[in-house]
Amino acid sequence: MESNQNILNAIGNKLGIPLSFDENKQCMLLLDDDLLVSIRANEHYWLLNGMVSKMKQDNCSLWCDLMILNRVLAEENSGALGYEPTSEVLLYLEPITNLNEENIINKLESFVDKLAHLKKKLT
Repeated sequence: MESNQNILNAIGNKLGIPLSFDENKQCMLLLDDDLLVSIRANEHYWLLNGMVSKMKQDNCSLWCDLMILNRVLAEENSGALGYEPTSEVLLYLEPITNLNEENIINKLESFVDKLAHLKKKLT
């Protein structure tokens, strides 16, 4: 199996930008000046995180709608929404378990499309 960094290097070459994991095994991408994507790697899978929007905890009227959307995403095996309280950010997350270059590129493209759709829908 290719190493995580070798796969990320190949993906960076295809995107035309140098990519590397930091000391936390994370790589950050800013796509189209609007879509912030984090790739976190471990030996078993990669996890894509995308910031949907900033969100205060006191906006409770929105939580039921978000949980409904989260259920739909789970039913479609299309990732999940999660709240990161320290930065008050709503995240979209999707794991990648088949760690080969072609699959990761396909998943990343699909993830970015879904992230853009969620941002339009929720912001």
